[in-house]
Amino acid sequence: HYHMVNVLQVQNHLKSRGSRARLRDILTVPVLTDNAEKKGMLTPEQISRELDNNAQGILGYVARWVHKGVGCSKIPDISGVGLME
Repeated sequence: HYHMVNVLQVQNHLKSRGSRARLRDILTVPVLTDNAEKKGMLTPEQISRELDNNAQGILGYVARWVHKGVGCSKIPDISGVGLME
């Protein structure tokens, strides 16, 4: 998980690669094309799981924010993994 990473080691590895990523590439959100499902990139089960997981994250965050007054907390995804939202 993210807290089990040696940050200094990762930073040194990134520095050793030589080239840097372009800002435009970093800020471009990856999206699937409209015909991704037709090309077999996603199964109906994968689509359903992704929708369920996103709904769980939104509901989990809203419930904690509204009911408990917590602005940023670990919200478990559909698999029970706590994510920072």
